[in-house]
Amino acid sequence: MPANHRLTQVTTRLAGALALLIALATPLSYFTLSYQHHDARMQTEADFYAASVSRLINRDPQWWEFQLHHLAVLIERIGEHQKIERRSIIDKNGRVILHSSDITLANPVMQRSSALLDSGNEVGQLVITRSLQPLIIGTIAAALAGLVIGSMVYMVLIVFPLRALKIALQTLANEKERAQVTLKSIGDAVITTDTNGFIDYLNPVAAMHIDSNRNKRDELTADQILGFRDIAGSGNPINPVDMVLSSNGAQCPSGRTIMTARDGQQIVVGYSAKPIRDSFGNINGVVLTFRDVTKTNELEQKLSFQATHDELTGLINRRAFQRELHYAINSARRDTHHHVLCYIDLDQFKIVNDTSGHGAGDEVLREFAGRIV
Repeated sequence: MPANHRLTQVTTRLAGALALLIALATPLSYFTLSYQHHDARMQTEADFYAASVSRLINRDPQWWEFQLHHLAVLIERIGEHQKIERRSIIDKNGRVILHSSDITLANPVMQRSSALLDSGNEVGQLVITRSLQPLIIGTIAAALAGLVIGSMVYMVLIVFPLRALKIALQTLANEKERAQVTLKSIGDAVITTDTNGFIDYLNPVAAMHIDSNRNKRDELTADQILGFRDIAGSGNPINPVDMVLSSNGAQCPSGRTIMTARDGQQIVVGYSAKPIRDSFGNINGVVLTFRDVTKTNELEQKLSFQATHDELTGLINRRAFQRELHYAINSARRDTHHHVLCYIDLDQFKIVNDTSGHGAGDEVLREFAGRIV
């Protein structure tokens, strides 16, 4: 499953869970808070009206039940709650003495009561009955509001994060593609390895020199696959990737070496190895670049030979001779080494040039140089 598809699923699920939580929490919170408010208010009113009726009972304990007018005034309630709430006075036998109104309350209803006292003795109850229909209607409205808010939150969490996620993933894909195109376009061979030295990636130029599947088949590291050898002639192996990993990035070797190409030929390559670090500075691998410099190396050797040797005889020229002479003198002084300088003069060489020409003279010099080397 692609990474962007998994991220989309996770984002969708989180947005759906949050939207569902809002849709459920809104009506539940409204119902709980409203119910607690009605409960506390009705109980307080019941205690208040019961105290008022109890004072009347204590003034006329024998006839209070028949003073309906006074009782009606005490429990009268004027306002918008008159149609959804009713107060009742009930004696200790359960007989209803008086209702504040004769309206029928819509179910379901909620009741709260408080005792009517005569010198500390309970003689009845004041009961407040209230219809919960407005509370239910309000809860339904809160549920609809929660559904709307949850849907809006869901859409916001889906649209904006997913859009940002898609932009980020597209940008990352573009950067990755640009990097891959760049690596494929450059002329150097590029190899990246993991922290164990095994190849993670190689560009087409590197694939031309080595077998890209060899490390998977034989479980060899990049150093073993490349098989770099000392160019000086000792044939000792050179392991640049291992040097970087073993030194934790402190060493970044570079130079020239000999390697066996894919077709079995020995070639000279110039290489450079550097660590790959993450944002915290930890090494995640090594990047190794190299290029075939066989022709360049041959040309440099040829130019170096021409600069220090005579073109005709192949012997060292005056500049090289002077350098060797200075080295011999310095080593004799410093290390007490002994050296021998042999001076040879070709007697009557001018006669060869004058009688047979300079071509014959050159041939004599070449023949003589071949004999003394």
